[in-house]
Amino acid sequence: MGPVKRLLARRLFGRRNLITINDPYAEMARLLSAESVTGIIDVGASHGRVARRLLRRFPQATAYLFEPNPDYRHRLEDAAAGDPRLVPVFQAVGEEDGAATLHVTASAGTTSLLKPARLLSARYASEARIVREEQVAVTTLDSWARSRPHAAIQLMKLDIQGGELAALRGAGDLLGGTVKLIYTEVLFNPLYDGGGQFAQIDILLRTYGFALHDLFKPRYDNHGMLLWGNALYLRT
Repeated sequence: MGPVKRLLARRLFGRRNLITINDPYAEMARLLSAESVTGIIDVGASHGRVARRLLRRFPQATAYLFEPNPDYRHRLEDAAAGDPRLVPVFQAVGEEDGAATLHVTASAGTTSLLKPARLLSARYASEARIVREEQVAVTTLDSWARSRPHAAIQLMKLDIQGGELAALRGAGDLLGGTVKLIYTEVLFNPLYDGGGQFAQIDILLRTYGFALHDLFKPRYDNHGMLLWGNALYLRT
């Protein structure tokens, strides 16, 4: 954030607002400045943009990029060929191992294992339109971690359109282990059928000793309703 934005934010909101306008990546680097970050999990990696931003903050880490959408496969493979710290995992993440249907929508940003709910379809009719379905493999993060016992994970990022709660439920061993920080998309209103809500994620993470540090990048509809945002949790 530049000096003009910082001055404006302080004048408008004081030191803090309910949802911050600070840079979440800078905040993650600050919070983990005393930690040795060697492992990052990026669930819903798409083309790897977020993972690359995280690696600029944590250059000693390896980032494991979970992405089931075949539309991103070649881009992730190319990215990994240019940077060995990027390790694609072409699977979806859920509460149980198995298989599921990926609902690919007109906008890649609304593609999910879950179908769009009425609210999302009403607000984003063209973007949330399902254009095809793909059968994809699903793993839990704990199952994946057991297959890579050397990969200690300190940071987790999740952005899978309502599937974050299921992914976290399948990561109990990781959450109770080395993970220090979680940056996850959260839904404040039901946008996907069966999708986890902010309150459910908050309760789950608190049972593992995490506390809500801040909220970032809120998204509202044209009626002013808060739809989703990103939450940063830190192990207390």
